[in-house]
Amino acid sequence: TLIAAMFFVWRVFRPIQMAYQALSRWPQMQPTLEQLNRFMHSDEVEEDSARTQHWTLPDPKGAIAFKNVNLRLNAVQEPALSQLNLQIAPGALVVLSGAEGAGSSSILKLIDGQISPGSGVVSLDGADLRQYPISQLRQAVAYLPDNAGVFPGTLRENLLLANPLLTDAELVASLEGMALQELLASPGLDRPIAMRGTGALLPHQVQAVAVARILLTKPSVVLMDQPFRKLAPAQAKALVTTLEQRRGRATTVVSGDTPELLKLADQIVVLREGTVAFSGTPAALLAAQQQAQAAMAHDPN
Repeated sequence: TLIAAMFFVWRVFRPIQMAYQALSRWPQMQPTLEQLNRFMHSDEVEEDSARTQHWTLPDPKGAIAFKNVNLRLNAVQEPALSQLNLQIAPGALVVLSGAEGAGSSSILKLIDGQISPGSGVVSLDGADLRQYPISQLRQAVAYLPDNAGVFPGTLRENLLLANPLLTDAELVASLEGMALQELLASPGLDRPIAMRGTGALLPHQVQAVAVARILLTKPSVVLMDQPFRKLAPAQAKALVTTLEQRRGRATTVVSGDTPELLKLADQIVVLREGTVAFSGTPAALLAAQQQAQAAMAHDPN
């Protein structure tokens, strides 16, 4: 009877224990679940949105423009963007540089169609982004958030979220391109990925897999929010090389201040308090900085 009673107690309290364990893992899983939710419900968003569903615009080449864009994320905070004007050429590699909260994340989310400006226009190939059906915009724009993660499952399953028709050879090439050869050791693409504990990836590996996944897509525009922040030196170097090799294939907009990336950029956009303080080539930025330093040297006040 004692054994039966203990078994009964275990059966009663086991679901509570499982619920507590799941609740304790929520902070680690929340960013990943948000990404999966966004991926799985893109069609649902399209049905509920005010965007047109009756036509499809020509496939965009990747020209992006902001015209007098204002954005306030809530009524309490200061505007995230204020009268922002910006032009990005098709196929350009653009780096958004600035202090935390300067507006780079907001710019990326606007281009991705996650949020809409309070006023002004964000356009893709001359058409207001709000004219694009969500399904077409999701095919044209690939977005890597600053909290990108992996999902429970195998390494292959994580990468196939980019495109379920990809071959194993393409998946392996993407991992090698991000200097992740250590993940290709047995069992390779069948490697199970856990959210924590045994089977969990290191933070720099999680970030590198997320970057590899986004680079497996074939969009017109690639958006990356602080992709270098969690990468180890080997993976950071690999990403710079990959971006250089992919130059011109898609418009690529990256936020961050990695020196190697700044040198590689076609266009650097320096943001300050939600406005564009500078936009131009690396050489033009260097000249502007030297001019400012010279002016300060001649002005003791």
